[in-house]
Amino acid sequence: VDPDLARLLRAMAAIKGGLVTLGAAAVGWRLRRPTPPAFAAGYVALVWVAGAATGAIWQLAGVGRAAVALHVAGALLVVLAWRDREFVPAVRRG
Repeated sequence: VDPDLARLLRAMAAIKGGLVTLGAAAVGWRLRRPTPPAFAAGYVALVWVAGAATGAIWQLAGVGRAAVALHVAGALLVVLAWRDREFVPAVRRG
């Protein structure tokens, strides 16, 4: 692999790693409250896939497949959080 391309891919992996860290923090925040088992399993699996894909990109191993897996996992994580009515708890007044 060309050294300049390797540096670019690693820089992109570092940026994506930061985003995966933010996603993992959001999932951790959600899992501190009662969560249906299907949602909890989905959250954990998708964060794991995103983290593993980021690691694969950093290692320059299967970059194309890892990038697809990372983006699909991220999109599914957003959809899962959107479908989870309790992801952002309602404000209780009174």
